Amino acid sequence: WAGSAAAQDPSARIDAARRSVAEAGIPPSLIDARVAEGRAKGIPLDRIAAVVERRAAALGAARQAMAGASGLNAADLSAGADAVEAGIDGASLRALIQGARVEDRPVAIAVLTYLHREAGIPVPQALRSVRSAMGEGPEALRTLPSRAAAARERRGPPQGAGRPGGPPGAGSGG
Repeated sequence: WAGSAAAQDPSARIDAARRSVAEAGIPPSLIDARVAEGRAKGIPLDRIAAVVERRAAALGAARQAMAGASGLNAADLSAGADAVEAGIDGASLRALIQGARVEDRPVAIAVLTYLHREAGIPVPQALRSVRSAMGEGPEALRTLPSRAAAARERRGPPQGAGRPGGPPGAGSGG
């Protein structure tokens, strides 16, 4: 498929990504938002197409991981795709949403993603922290990232810190 994608023009690739998500029951507006963001930033259409194709794949993986969840909506899918793109596996995503109230799901997924990608916490540990916070209530869930950051400040950065997405200046050779 990659060879045929490279041969297609970027607009055709974007249209194909829109069709694939629509066929999977995912709102195409989640793809349209990425296209609009890329255009607003002046990014070349071929790069936008590549981003959109990755996003479509992540949305599909998130949809599959969260299949069977009641009331699944665009916010859940978008947060789920962010989680997939951050390296959170489908089983962890599924385990998280099974214990979450519908209204808390996008926040819970976003917090899990933050703890893993930005704070460097391994997925199983981050999942335990988020599930524990969900048990304490919505406020505990919302404040978990700042509490994790404060704990990190006290301990120092984890091994491997300084990767892209970290604090400004992290990992710069100086």
